[in-house]
Amino acid sequence: MNKTGLSRDQQDAIDLLIGELQQIVASSLDAPFTAADDRCALQHQLLELKHLSAAADIIGLQALQSIWHWLANNIQRLLRNNHFSDPEQTLLLDAWSAYFLDYLQQLRQGVVSHESLQPLASYLGSAVWMVPMEPVVWQQLQPALMQPDFSPDDKTAASKLPTLATVEMLSLVLPDDLNADLFEGLMIELPGQVNQFSEAIEGYLDRRHPDDLLVAQRVAHTVKGAANIVGIIGLANFMHFSEDLLEEIARCGLESNVRVRTLLMDMVDTLATLLDALLLDDVADKEALRVMQAVLDTCHELRQLEPQTALSVGDASNIFVSSGAALHRSESITLPASVTQETSLVGADIFNTATEVNNAPDANSQKADESPSLITSSSHSGKGTEKPASQLRIHEETAQDLLRLAGSSAIANNRLQSQVQDVKQQLQAIAQLHNKLVTLADDFGRLVDDHDGLADAHSELLSGATAGHIPHSDLHNFYQQLQEVVADARDATQATNARLRALDEQVWDQQRVHRESENLLLGMRMIPARNLEPRFQRCVRQASRLAGKQAQLVIEGGDTMIDSRVLHDIIDPLMHLLRNAVSHGIETTAGREAAGKTSQGCIKLQFHNQGQTIAIDVIDDGAGLDYEAIEQRALSLGITLPPENTLSSEKNRWLNQVIFSPGFSTYAAIDQTAGRGIGLDIVADSIASLKGKVSVNSWRGKGTHFTVRLPVKVISEPGLVVRQGEQQWAISARGVEQVLFLEAGQLEQQAAGWRYRFDNDWLNVYPISALAKTALNTTLPLAQHRALLVVESWPGQRAAVLVEQVVARKDMVVKPLTPYTPPVSGVTGATILGDGQVAPVLDLPHLLLEAISRNVNFSEYLTQLTAEQPQKSRRPLALVVDDSLSARRALAQVVSDFGMEVHTAKDGFEAVDIMRDKVPDIVLLDMEMPRMNGLELTAHIRSNEPTRHVPVVMITSRNTGKHRHLAEVAGVSNYLSKPFSEDELVEYLQYSIRH
Repeated sequence: MNKTGLSRDQQDAIDLLIGELQQIVASSLDAPFTAADDRCALQHQLLELKHLSAAADIIGLQALQSIWHWLANNIQRLLRNNHFSDPEQTLLLDAWSAYFLDYLQQLRQGVVSHESLQPLASYLGSAVWMVPMEPVVWQQLQPALMQPDFSPDDKTAASKLPTLATVEMLSLVLPDDLNADLFEGLMIELPGQVNQFSEAIEGYLDRRHPDDLLVAQRVAHTVKGAANIVGIIGLANFMHFSEDLLEEIARCGLESNVRVRTLLMDMVDTLATLLDALLLDDVADKEALRVMQAVLDTCHELRQLEPQTALSVGDASNIFVSSGAALHRSESITLPASVTQETSLVGADIFNTATEVNNAPDANSQKADESPSLITSSSHSGKGTEKPASQLRIHEETAQDLLRLAGSSAIANNRLQSQVQDVKQQLQAIAQLHNKLVTLADDFGRLVDDHDGLADAHSELLSGATAGHIPHSDLHNFYQQLQEVVADARDATQATNARLRALDEQVWDQQRVHRESENLLLGMRMIPARNLEPRFQRCVRQASRLAGKQAQLVIEGGDTMIDSRVLHDIIDPLMHLLRNAVSHGIETTAGREAAGKTSQGCIKLQFHNQGQTIAIDVIDDGAGLDYEAIEQRALSLGITLPPENTLSSEKNRWLNQVIFSPGFSTYAAIDQTAGRGIGLDIVADSIASLKGKVSVNSWRGKGTHFTVRLPVKVISEPGLVVRQGEQQWAISARGVEQVLFLEAGQLEQQAAGWRYRFDNDWLNVYPISALAKTALNTTLPLAQHRALLVVESWPGQRAAVLVEQVVARKDMVVKPLTPYTPPVSGVTGATILGDGQVAPVLDLPHLLLEAISRNVNFSEYLTQLTAEQPQKSRRPLALVVDDSLSARRALAQVVSDFGMEVHTAKDGFEAVDIMRDKVPDIVLLDMEMPRMNGLELTAHIRSNEPTRHVPVVMITSRNTGKHRHLAEVAGVSNYLSKPFSEDELVEYLQYSIRH
């Protein structure tokens, strides 16, 4: 047998059997047959032999099918007699797939001979088998093995091409015995094959090159075989008929006239439609049935023609074709694992055990990533094809878990960085304390010198050391030890700083590695925009056909990578914009020619990255928006129009937004593409749900330009943390163009509100507390607002948002709110700050657009901010002064638990320094302290105007009447004795705050 004796389908069938056997051989090498799981392994081999036997019968390899039947019979005997632990039998059972793989590879190469079959003959005739193959049986099978009698040739089968397309032929119902792994593989490969088929057909129509037609035939053949393997009859039939049509076109050398061109493009559209139906678990529509009937009619017509030019494309092959209610079988290309019917040549009793195993979980069953390729054939490798890169499939849940863990890692990194910064601040405080310690040590040294001088003078007067004085050497020794401690503390602080710097560098390195990991993780879900090009092209073609217009779609930036989920969600809005461009934008052929344009309109769909945003532009060269019609329609719907004196450009900008109103349409008649008033509002809502924005510009007679901006899918995104009163909010950086720091007098007040001059333009000012609808008494006066955020409220328009303080710029992980959280307009989620607090994430462009659309006037709100607030806008401040560290901390804890902000000082001088910067609401102090005691500090408080009325509570162990009288004279408001009663202290704190 030589190569030329095999048709293409016969070669494909053998290749599929080879691929299946290669999988079995690889599996046996990874997990060889052992006695520990012998019964299960034998049952699994029976199941494999069942599939292979049935496949060999269908293909026409009757001799091979008989041998596999004999082998299955031997395995069945082993199971019945529990005789399967012989080592020699184990070797035989492990080797059967390798022997038959070698035979099929010889058959595929056309090199089968009497000598090459001898190893197989010896294997089958081994005395180790319970029933060895008799030599006489082998002699009968050998000729058929060397030259198989395949099923009827393709020409006979091809003559059975049906004449009538039925609904049953296009059935997309999945079979009951569906192999989930194979179906998953089909759905992964099919979108790429649809794109390849579309590109090949379009290339053939444009260039008339035979290679393009060959590529289209090959893809059709591949999809046909894959669909037949899985059991999707409708897809297999359609691609079978399409392949026949392409072969007839090649055979006849048919010119691509209008009818053929239209039919070929309809085939492309129908294939994409069938893919969509499979993805949505839907059925084929009537248009698909019409196209299938047209393909059959054209095939039959072309078969009546004499061939003009023949292309070497191989014979046509056939599959199971449904005609009416009956199924007629001709030659079929199937994977062994997909065979479900019993063959009459294999005894049913042989596979009873295997059938039982098939319904039970099996550790040795093939995994999804180990399933053989759906269709692979060396005869199909053509010019222009590339070897695909190896891929690894993971479940969506796994990808989501990886992204979730990456988000958690980002939060942990942010918290670690925040804690490092806190430690840095603590070290700075320690350094300041160390400097004070150095100063005190120097002061002590001077005191020691003074003491030495006095001691020397005294000794000269009294001759001898004074009783009770510390010896001269002891003071010096103490001072030297103190100096050493100070030096050691300095060295320890410097070493800690060095280690902290190293830790800080490691944190930054970790963040860099984490960002790279984020990009790689997100890249798993990124696909090029061109993957959806056939669908967009089909949308424009169908809309043009329904509207009776000519339009061409040009896609630019197809290599732009977009998150697969985002791309899937944006399909419908983009397709609606494309249909709108055809129905509302592109003129009729006569209208375009009258306007001096080409007869065919042009629609551009552009994808490109803009920083952290993906921009998608839909541009047409049609008539543009009819602003007069839009204005009249708006009036009829009761939509308020801008004032009459509004500039035309401003009015058009307003009308651009009106077309996104619910129920808005200027189309008088209702058809399949326009006039229903359902669309652009849904488009805007769909894009908004993806945190994106859509805008439009138009030029009368020149065209319309829609721009969709979507945020790039990220795990962590840049943002700002702002403080407003006692609250901290996170603000997404999307739309924030610049952060400005205000100085007094930079805001200008107008009748309509406040404004700020920025880049020679006046920006309206909106306080963030008003946008977020917080209470006025929780906000500081306007003079204490230090920052202004310049935000793009909508495309081309900017506004300013007033905030009290910008705390930090952070990369934050935004978590969505739970379903149990009431939806809050303008809040996109929540994030965890570095200190562990949970802060809401505000979307400023959304809040601004909401305020502008409601025509909210914040001038009164801003005016109230400029006035003095009667209520306190912060927590009351308490100053705790005590020279005892433990007493100071204990008292501060009690006051803090009461809800007050607490500052502490160790003596009167330090308390005075604190009060210069901030006046406390209450002072709690001890009586006896160094440098400035409690009585002196109270007198100082009462003698200064800013602190004259501050309540002073003295907490001391001195409880005599004399001390109480001294405290009263100094101006102490309340006097408590140690140990004090917490209830009494809290009661007085409440009283002091109220009064």
